[in-house]
Amino acid sequence: MKTTITKKGKQIMKKNFTHTCSACQFLGSTKDPQNNNYTCDLYICRPTHFGENMTHITVLARYSDVESDYQSGLNSAFKDGCFVLWVASQRAIRLGYLTLTEWEKATRFGRGVS
Repeated sequence: MKTTITKKGKQIMKKNFTHTCSACQFLGSTKDPQNNNYTCDLYICRPTHFGENMTHITVLARYSDVESDYQSGLNSAFKDGCFVLWVASQRAIRLGYLTLTEWEKATRFGRGVS
């Protein structure tokens, strides 16, 4: 099912691929320069099934309607790591779904920060 998110009747973001996780928030689409410029849909996921006060936050990029055709990992979401996951994390921060502190903590080793 393709979904268009609108604001006051104006199209702002359109999902290209089916994604069925109810914990995910759609962040828009982009092209992946590290993967032949394929279009991918971006999400942030904050599932709560790990415990009432504990969440496992991740970002993901979906490349097709095939359930397994995605990549994810907040720990790889830095500019010199996985570019599209970095884009997803930055959009999530701007939209208030992820704090800068959460992003910094998750990516510190990949960015070479102890």
